[in-house]
Amino acid sequence: MQTAEKNRQHAAGLSKAIPAVVRRDLARSLRAQERAIERLTRQARKLIAQDPQLAERFELLDSVRESVKPAPCNSWGSWACWRPVWRLASG
Repeated sequence: MQTAEKNRQHAAGLSKAIPAVVRRDLARSLRAQERAIERLTRQARKLIAQDPQLAERFELLDSVRESVKPAPCNSWGSWACWRPVWRLASG
């Protein structure tokens, strides 16, 4: 959703036909999405910290991310670059 909204905001910024009120609304929407992502991330981290098994897996994932340089992404999309790391962390 955030990527789509960023794309709309970019396109609106390039068009003089888009009213300023629409551009402001897109910016407001993006800020709201960013706040929601931050809030959900904080809550997820709290839940992970409460479960030793989850905490261990996410600690492993973080250590692998720091030590492994992602391969160049291919036509499958950027998720394909990290798929082996996610598989390793999921056990």
